[in-house]
Amino acid sequence: MRIFTNGSFEEGGRFYRGWWQNIPSEYRKFITLDQKRSAEVDFSQLNPHLLYQMCGRELGAEDAYSRVLHGEHHKLVKQAFNAMVQASSFLKSCPATLDLSMADIGWTDLRDAILAAHKPIADQFFQGVGNKLQFKDSCIAERVMLQFAEMDAPALPVHDSFIVHHGYAWTGEIEEIMRRAYFEEMGQHISKVDTELLSWSYRKAEEEPMKALNIKEILAADDDVSAWRKRHRAWCGPTND
Repeated sequence: MRIFTNGSFEEGGRFYRGWWQNIPSEYRKFITLDQKRSAEVDFSQLNPHLLYQMCGRELGAEDAYSRVLHGEHHKLVKQAFNAMVQASSFLKSCPATLDLSMADIGWTDLRDAILAAHKPIADQFFQGVGNKLQFKDSCIAERVMLQFAEMDAPALPVHDSFIVHHGYAWTGEIEEIMRRAYFEEMGQHISKVDTELLSWSYRKAEEEPMKALNIKEILAADDDVSAWRKRHRAWCGPTND
């Protein structure tokens, strides 16, 4: 199911409701396809690439998030970057979804550090362009899945990553498919510099144990469609999810 936003078929559009999306990421590597181990392959820094190229700018070779705070708190910087892209107005205070307690930095300093590190696209923050970026990445994902469908092979989407038979990751075939999908959608290559396009995870040993399931983690893994669920309840009444 593709879920669009703001009453537009050119905003949002990501693929949701696949059962594999609703489990913690550390468990997804135990998914098998045709009784074979799978690999999860994802685009690296997709949002910054899309944003820079849509503005006709060069991202450069340095990691989009590591160029902030001297490479520290990479995950937090990524979360803040995406929150600033998604926001439709200037964020004077820290978004509730961010935890700054371990970073020893205030929201104002973090926000300003990101703006300084990304001066070429600083005017794109707080403009609500996040849903338009999601539309672009969902169209890229659609191209990837259609290519795998033509090959009679599954590619399970997790937004900008895909769970596939591990052989496609080892051989580099999925990288070629993802690069082609990006080029076909954007009209240019994902990067003109030698940066890493993909990262992927793989269960390397058949006997690798699975951690004990935590029901709270499983439920929390399905929190990124809350806006859709709220609208669904308003239109159709309560659901059992």
